[in-house]
Amino acid sequence: MPVLDGQLTSRRFQSTVRWTLVVALWALLMSMASGQSGIANYVELVNKRNVLVDVNMRLKIENQLLEEKIKLLKTSSSEQLRYLKEEFGYVQPGEYIYRFETKKNRKEPAPTPAKPQTTESVAAQSPNG
Repeated sequence: MPVLDGQLTSRRFQSTVRWTLVVALWALLMSMASGQSGIANYVELVNKRNVLVDVNMRLKIENQLLEEKIKLLKTSSSEQLRYLKEEFGYVQPGEYIYRFETKKNRKEPAPTPAKPQTTESVAAQSPNG
């Protein structure tokens, strides 16, 4: 093997090193692209994380609104009265509640029950009777 500046420079050695690097890089890329540590799984996990961050933000906002509502209910008697009226239908003496049906809340009328037939009514209906 010829030595040039203290390094091995044979073509066979260089070729072997190149192929070893190519195979190693190919194996590394294939392992990154598949399995649980793969790129597709990473992208899926990033998307799930983004969804969870959005849900977390919405829950924080909802939590703040509920905390403000609780604070108002604890400190304001007029707010307590309003809440009682809205949520539980509380009515003070002399007050009336008017409720308007909406299409969402409207129920179909209950069917009228059929009259039970007696033997006399069946006999009266029959043409032979």
